[in-house]
Order: sequence, then C-alpha cells, then structure tokens
Amino acid sequence: MGAEREYNKGMMTDILEAEDKYFQSNKNELLAHHNGKYVLIKDSKFIGAFDSPELAYNTALETFGVIPVFIKKVEKEDFIHSIPSITSGAIGAGL
Repeated sequence: MGAEREYNKGMMTDILEAEDKYFQSNKNELLAHHNGKYVLIKDSKFIGAFDSPELAYNTALETFGVIPVFIKKVEKEDFIHSIPSITSGAIGAGL
C-alpha cells in the first residue's frame, strides 16, 4: 500500500487540477478506448478504466491507500454534478 499522509485543501485542489488537465488533454484517446468507463488517474498517469466508480475507488485504495486520486467517467460531454443542499448551504442549517 502507498504511503498515507495528510493533504490540505490547497494541495488537494492542485492535485485534482493536474489530474483533470491530464484527463482533458487525453480525452480523445480516452473516448476512443474507454467511452462510458470510469478512469482512474494518479500522478498524471492513466491507471485503468472500470465499469463503475466503486471499482475504480476500490482499486485506488488497494493500490495507493487513502490518498487523493482522480476518478471520472469518460463521456463526450462533461457534466457538472451539483448537490443543491451543499451548494445552497442547507446542510447544517438546522432544517
């Protein structure tokens, strides 16, 4: 298992931005070979493609331990998933 360490918010953002940049720059190749799959990217390297995000996550845990990794579904259009209760501040609002 990989070395586990603490990551602050800034480090997490930098890591995920680098992984997303890798994803975007390789998107055409990923679409050609892994359309509809969930890809696991770590250290700007393609680790694998999986049928579900759970499989990708479990592989990341087994391979690297509890550290930040990038898992994203390969689709022609990028969708931004929003969770309104979080973005609107309803969670923890005492409702």
